Amino acid sequence: MAAWAAPDLLRLRDLATPEVRQALIELPGPPDPHWTLVACEETSQHSECAFYNRAGDWLVITVDHDRLSDRAAVTEARFTATSYPDDPVDYVTALVTAWQQGNLARMQRLAVPAVVDVFTGVAPPGAVPDQTAYRVTQQTGTAVTVTVTVTGPEHTTEITTTVRASSLGQAQAVRAATLGASAATATDPGRPPR
Repeated sequence: MAAWAAPDLLRLRDLATPEVRQALIELPGPPDPHWTLVACEETSQHSECAFYNRAGDWLVITVDHDRLSDRAAVTEARFTATSYPDDPVDYVTALVTAWQQGNLARMQRLAVPAVVDVFTGVAPPGAVPDQTAYRVTQQTGTAVTVTVTVTGPEHTTEITTTVRASSLGQAQAVRAATLGASAATATDPGRPPR
């Protein structure tokens, strides 16, 4: 990441395959070069490390363990730029996805600080259960209310968000969020949570 951000193309050549180098060099922008490591997931064959930058762009780098002592151990790079959907449910989904990933910068791009505080107060970024559902609960000419239901192994939490209709397609369209009541979820070791 440091070689790419510098840019130090000779060092990047040592670390990444030609396909990865080309993909990184051709990214539009170029993206903000200040990257934050979120986490790395490892298997016996490779590691996948996720990063975000100050613009909230998301990058996952794959490192092949068998190639660590050789050149070009970075074998894949998947980049997703921050975008601002035109649909309120898609917009809130993008916010929740950023929350689930631990991409705080993207959350700050999609929502005002008070909304980010509500989401991060429920669980730290990156520690959010995968089971989520969305429903539009109210719609006026100026705002759309989207309720997010997050189901974890032991509880269900609802967060009601307000999206400013005139801000769709732009930054910080999610203008308000309130935390609903949490409910315990019955679990049976033989059955997945509801």
